[in-house]
Amino acid sequence: MKAALAESSLRPEHELLLLCCRSELAGTELEQAARLLARQPDWNVLLDAARCHKVFPLLYATLARHFPAAVPARLADGLKREYLGNTARNLLLSRQLLHILELFAAAGIRAVPFKGPLLSDVLFGDINCRTSQDLDILVAKSDLEQAVLLLRSDGFSFDIDLDLHQFLRLAGQGFHAVLIRAGSPCPVELHWELSGRYFSRDMVMEEVQARLRKTRFMGRDVLDLSPEDLLVYLCIHGNRHLWMQLDLISCIAGLLRKETGLDWDLVFRGADYYGARRMVLLGCYLAGKLLGVELNSSAVAEKMADWPALRGIGDKVIHDLFAGPEERLQKPTYWDEVRYHRQTMDNFTDWLRFSMRIVLQPTHSDWQWLRLPVSMAWLYYVLRPLRLGMKYVKRGTSIKL
Repeated sequence: MKAALAESSLRPEHELLLLCCRSELAGTELEQAARLLARQPDWNVLLDAARCHKVFPLLYATLARHFPAAVPARLADGLKREYLGNTARNLLLSRQLLHILELFAAAGIRAVPFKGPLLSDVLFGDINCRTSQDLDILVAKSDLEQAVLLLRSDGFSFDIDLDLHQFLRLAGQGFHAVLIRAGSPCPVELHWELSGRYFSRDMVMEEVQARLRKTRFMGRDVLDLSPEDLLVYLCIHGNRHLWMQLDLISCIAGLLRKETGLDWDLVFRGADYYGARRMVLLGCYLAGKLLGVELNSSAVAEKMADWPALRGIGDKVIHDLFAGPEERLQKPTYWDEVRYHRQTMDNFTDWLRFSMRIVLQPTHSDWQWLRLPVSMAWLYYVLRPLRLGMKYVKRGTSIKL
């Protein structure tokens, strides 16, 4: 199954960017990219889009491999420095990740990195194909406190001025704990739940650990999500962020291209368990339509056909993905989010919980606004909607997330 990108109003620069985000460019796609480059693209538009969508490394690598002479001389040195700067950062992140994993392993903590440079290496065979701002690591909720204490002993501190008990309560109310270290460019996010508390069933270590695999990374064996669990996670993650960046889709495309032997029955069992079938179908549709991924699976095609709204929702995502700069600056309101998620969540109960959590779930901002002892932390569920109401009534604007 392959959804073709029909003639549209996409700018030539955006068409070129989509071609360069394909991990392997050959044949007619290579010829199409050459034609677009021959038309003298607006390099400011192309590069701004690549950075905005966090796919600059893929763009640069494709141009350097296939079309080095097409890059204007005035830009070549700067783009190379930018690419090498990303390489240096990813190497630093990789070393930091391996150090943390060793620290946890010595304490008997099972830890699974699931984004960052490891994801780039798993999907594209190169840690330099993505930009990474932090390290995301899954641990069991029962191990969260010990993991936090180990990082503190290693020089990390909380990203918010709270004591340990308050910090752990905040992490428990949410789905992760964020720690930072002075002089280090890479915050560490310890996740005990992967979906962002999206569903009534949490995506936690206990649900994925039986299918974990070992992956060779920087000369070491590290634990990694199974391809099937990773696909479900990436589609949930992309949908939670409204598919607002091309990187979210390019990761799915990279996985689908690499893992040609996916167990689709297992994928959809997992998706149905959480209530994420529509999200998986939408992620596959976007990867096919935008990045040319071919899925030779009748099961996927049948399930897509069973959801008549898929094409309309997917095409709206594509329109918003490449909207003009003024439109992109308009952050979605609360009502925009809940309407979108009503279309893409499998069941009404999960959608209702999600809609209420946005308003009621305490966040860093609530703990910073008013510091309460842990014994009174339940009050944040009452105070948060009041704080949001005062904030946005004063501004005279709709709630933005």
